Amino acid sequence: HEETANMSGEGFKIYKEVFDHNSEPTEEEVLEFAESLGISSLTEPHLLHLAREALLAQLPEGWKPCHAESTDHWYYYNSVSGTTQWEHPVDTIYRQKIEEERNKFKLHHLGSEIEGSFEISKELENVCAENG
Repeated sequence: HEETANMSGEGFKIYKEVFDHNSEPTEEEVLEFAESLGISSLTEPHLLHLAREALLAQLPEGWKPCHAESTDHWYYYNSVSGTTQWEHPVDTIYRQKIEEERNKFKLHHLGSEIEGSFEISKELENVCAENG
């Protein structure tokens, strides 16, 4: 991502995001960003693709990056709602996606465990019937 200033005020500048579609994050950048989103690369490698997607995602419609000159910090301004926030709006969206994927993963594994338990119970029932 690159930003260029297109509006200024007292103590701040609003920028326009210039997106480089050819940019590709390194593995180290993906792992570092995944950690900042709460993804453990050791226990949740199946979620790393979401960190990569988030790094490559453009700001949602209406959001602009801003720079507070007095504190030298970046924040984000929504020109539609007039709200501002410190966290990148894409991070908020992807934290939700990560939570949804975690829930799907848990449900899938829980379903597999229940199915496996059912098969073992059925097998035991058959053995008991044969020996009984």
